[in-house]
Amino acid sequence: MNGRIGRRSEVRTMTSEPRARGAVANSAEPRVTVKAAAAWAAVGAIAMAGVSTPPSVASGAAESARPGGFSDHLFVLTTDYSTGSSSTVGLQPPWNVQLDVEPLGADPVARYAGGLLYVVNRLGGDNLQVIDPATATTLHQYSVGAGTNPQDVAVLSPTRAYVSLYNSTDLIEMNPTTGQILERIDLSVFSDTDGLPEAAKLHFAAPYLYVQIQRLDRSQFYAPVGDSYLAVIDTRDNTVVDVAPDEPGLPGIALEATNPFGAMELDLRTGRRLIVPCPGAYTDQADGGLELVDLDTWTSEGVIMSGAQLGGDLVDISAYEGGTLFVIVSNASFVTCLAEVDLATSSVLSTLYCSSGFDLADCTVDAAEGWLYLADRSFDDPGVRVFDLETGTQTSGPIYVGLPPVELHILRPGTSGGPFPQTPAIAEVHPNPSRDGMTWQLSEHEKAAPIRVVDSAGRRVRELTASSRTWDGRDEGGRLVPAGAYWLVLDGSQSAATPVRVLR
Repeated sequence: MNGRIGRRSEVRTMTSEPRARGAVANSAEPRVTVKAAAAWAAVGAIAMAGVSTPPSVASGAAESARPGGFSDHLFVLTTDYSTGSSSTVGLQPPWNVQLDVEPLGADPVARYAGGLLYVVNRLGGDNLQVIDPATATTLHQYSVGAGTNPQDVAVLSPTRAYVSLYNSTDLIEMNPTTGQILERIDLSVFSDTDGLPEAAKLHFAAPYLYVQIQRLDRSQFYAPVGDSYLAVIDTRDNTVVDVAPDEPGLPGIALEATNPFGAMELDLRTGRRLIVPCPGAYTDQADGGLELVDLDTWTSEGVIMSGAQLGGDLVDISAYEGGTLFVIVSNASFVTCLAEVDLATSSVLSTLYCSSGFDLADCTVDAAEGWLYLADRSFDDPGVRVFDLETGTQTSGPIYVGLPPVELHILRPGTSGGPFPQTPAIAEVHPNPSRDGMTWQLSEHEKAAPIRVVDSAGRRVRELTASSRTWDGRDEGGRLVPAGAYWLVLDGSQSAATPVRVLR
């Protein structure tokens, strides 16, 4: 098959500890296209140049308007499960709100990466929607297959993303800029009695992708079937890694608890342990809990706080400094509560807020500003609640955001939404920004290839030879290019394009 389009079903065994990062084989299809560079360059230009703050609205008030620029804000996914939308909230009082900035599917979840928001519209939408928060407009929207019920996306670069599918045995790798399905990775080895593995949330820690494998029997009210797992995918060749080839069982990391559900977070005490929320059986609030997985040994350290200790089934988690974690749990009466827990002592430190029903959907920490945001979907007064991280007291809320909030993302123009997972193909660019030209080196895993310079509109500005390590800031005609943001694209590379800026 051409390029990387195809299907993989092989399981690669791991004979010792996880292998070190290594060379990535060249693909027949360049990983960074001009279109992709354009989308990311537009965001890069805004982030590097700076933009004005969108018009303010009165405290507690809201307006229906698109942001005039990309200021720091909380991007709120909202839905009543028949219609989906999004709103923004300022990150400081008076919590200025802009309502309904862009329509979404009826059941959305999202990831923020590389300056763009990647929205997974789940069952009924079955697509990936890419939003530019600088203008609150949809850049791309592509189907991942009718009825596949996508659950999460892990974005590695402008042209590489993995999407988990709940109603399929496949994990897909796709180009989120063009919509092309690059490869289908077969997870059927993890399927339970209903024929599906129930792949859910994803976590990428280069070069491995960790996939929640719930293994639930749909004919038995989604009861767990045997063990649940984290499948480990080596994104360098898209193989399923057998983490313990000398031991019986399935190839993934076996979990002590069952039914991993909800976004996983790194334990900030080490940065190398993954916190996996596991509700277990939905009929038993005590059987699940918080489980730790060691990313260096690929083993579970077991449940460190049970559902009984937490007070119910886990709905969401958000890590703070040290061993502090904020959790949303649902008790036996299906009442949701927000609590602060200490991982070091496996104890609940305090309960910050409880709703009157199954209303709390998401929480997220803004350590930079000192706030904790909570999505409250209560029927009478839905909105975003704000808590002071130092005191645990509620400072505002609920802030009205239109439809009930379901997911929260902190967006800042100077960040990419977390560490961008791919090493750029072209590294050590000096000087950057530049007035009179720049030099660079290739990243250690890259092979020499022609380099294209593209502008923020995606147009080719200059084609450089494979041996080139300099650009003089001129186009193909020898003219000085205007000031602005540009991208260096290494042909055939799977790594990220490199942003550069020209000054005049």
